[in-house]
Amino acid sequence: HGADRARRKANLRLDKRDSAFANRDGRHAIVPGEPGSSELVRRIFASDLALLMPPPEEAAILSAAEKQILRMWIAQGAVYEQHWAFQPVVRPSVPSATDNWPLGTIDRFVLRRLREQQITPSPPTDRATLARRLHLDLTGLPPEPAVVEAFVANDRPDAYDRLVDQLLASPAYGERWGRHWLDSARYADSAGHEMDGRRPIWKYRDWVTDALNRDLPFDEFTVEQLAGDLLPSATRTQRVATGFNRNNMGAGPEGVVDRTNTVGRVFLGLTIGCAQCHSHKFDPISQREYYQLFAFINNSDDPLLEFATAEQITARNKGRQRIGEAKKKLDDHGAKGGKGIKEWEANLTAENRAKLDPTIQAILEVPQPDRTPPQAGNLLRAFQEMDTHYRELKVAHESIAKTEPKFDSTLVLNEREHARETTIFIRGDFQSHGDKVEPNIPRALPPMATNVATDTEGNESKKKSRFTRLDLARWLVRRDHPLTARVAVTSANEPTINTIRGVSRSAAERVTAAFRL
Repeated sequence: HGADRARRKANLRLDKRDSAFANRDGRHAIVPGEPGSSELVRRIFASDLALLMPPPEEAAILSAAEKQILRMWIAQGAVYEQHWAFQPVVRPSVPSATDNWPLGTIDRFVLRRLREQQITPSPPTDRATLARRLHLDLTGLPPEPAVVEAFVANDRPDAYDRLVDQLLASPAYGERWGRHWLDSARYADSAGHEMDGRRPIWKYRDWVTDALNRDLPFDEFTVEQLAGDLLPSATRTQRVATGFNRNNMGAGPEGVVDRTNTVGRVFLGLTIGCAQCHSHKFDPISQREYYQLFAFINNSDDPLLEFATAEQITARNKGRQRIGEAKKKLDDHGAKGGKGIKEWEANLTAENRAKLDPTIQAILEVPQPDRTPPQAGNLLRAFQEMDTHYRELKVAHESIAKTEPKFDSTLVLNEREHARETTIFIRGDFQSHGDKVEPNIPRALPPMATNVATDTEGNESKKKSRFTRLDLARWLVRRDHPLTARVAVTSANEPTINTIRGVSRSAAERVTAAFRL
């Protein structure tokens, strides 16, 4: 009695509240609060095999414990709710402090759980060990012996706080914690595949490190990576941040699939890629919704952002003009020389032929009408290399070309002016197109404002009907979004909180605040 229409009996769906509660000739599959009046309970506990549900021939037989769970659920009101992860985040009540051990909010939750498990809190860590743990966790580096000695000898009440602040202010903090984000962003200095050539993306790596060190709030951290190019008067630094979605290996539709799946995994904590080929009955995201998310990212182009001043670019353009002029002289002379190749070949003496490369000698043995284009090209180059003036022009061109300045660059995204059409890929095959879709988000999550989208100047326009990556990014960091904060706190903060919670100050809270989540 689920989503599979072909197998559904009596048009009853137990996964839908209205269908399960409906009156069916005076009977109800579920009566909230009344398991004795619920047909579902009567059927799953039936002794008559003709009435028993699921039928005995079905593989899905309910255990006694499972039957009791269903009975209890109905007795408690048969509440239909989304999975807890899709419900709004609600601040829990803080457990009361009954002794002097808990010194911070997180400590109180830890203590309550310890008591539930009948575990006594560990004694405070010795100061030398504490200093080492803090250094390794916040910077990834062991402390200098002198730092440990000074901390052990420091009897100031705020000694611990001062050490935490010192480590959070260290450049090594961003390098240490940026590593976790770069792993999620699938950062690599090479492109992958069999060639695995280098790619200019290290400025994105530096952007992540710098963002953590300058305490960039997480909402800005998210928006700039997904849509920095679409921000009003976007800075070059904000455009560098879009390198987040340039770390993929594949190109074209395959690359967009990778980027879509990464956004789903990193920000939503969902393996949305499961819906790339087809929908799954009880998954929160359908195939159509997958390609609606895909459409946000599909409307992007992949440019290279160079780091050069206007003066440097002008100088390079002048240099390229000189290179072009030298190349034209070389080509023009080479073409003229080519016209004389027949005369040159006819006048070659046996002595001069013997001095030529064996490959060229073999070509000369082939009658001119029978020579292949590659053979003719090789012969022309051999003739040109014997031309003194041609060699001089070639050396001059190569010398000028070497002077062309090279600038740092990085891979970024740009939004297309004219929207690229997105369709559902039938069975996930990008060459097999199904229905056309527009950018939108899954129905299981809070909707975007209907027919309202943000333009590139940051203004809301009801006339704009197509959402952009900027709308997606701002939707992800909305206060009422149920997933983004949960995913970010769990994946980014758990290692730190696990390492230093319960110590002599509320360090976990201080480090959590550093993430500005």
